[in-house]
Amino acid sequence: MKNWILIAIMLTFQLPLFAHEDTPITLSKEEKLIGLPEKYANAEFNRATFTLAINDQQIIIPECIKEFFNHYKDYDISFSASWYHNSELLPHYIHMDITTAENPYGCQVFFNLETLEIYQVNKPKVIPKEGYPGFYTANEQIISEECRESVLNSITKK
Repeated sequence: MKNWILIAIMLTFQLPLFAHEDTPITLSKEEKLIGLPEKYANAEFNRATFTLAINDQQIIIPECIKEFFNHYKDYDISFSASWYHNSELLPHYIHMDITTAENPYGCQVFFNLETLEIYQVNKPKVIPKEGYPGFYTANEQIISEECRESVLNSITKK
């Protein structure tokens, strides 16, 4: 019994070591994305055309993806990424967060860092629960097959 208690205590203190946290990426005034590793360091985002470019590839975000957030007014755009995990389980990715003062959780668009394919769109929200401050849910959106095809057709060489 003492061994089980000891194991439970050790696991409790080691779990934070396994927690995953995305790395914030800075979008400079010159539209450069700063903070990615060398492999993806040649990266930029054009706010006017909604074009993400990494190394020799670029994607102009198609209208079917913009429909998830095109009704937002006075929005902010920020980026985070993750590349230090096993890419067989989850691709190395960068995600764009589009938020407003009224909707601080906004919309998240996930791109595969290798291919620039958009593979997930979330519209996170907090669900109130009695006795708790709130429960966060990703609220993944459905991307139609037609839209997925549009995403793939939007990826080109620079």
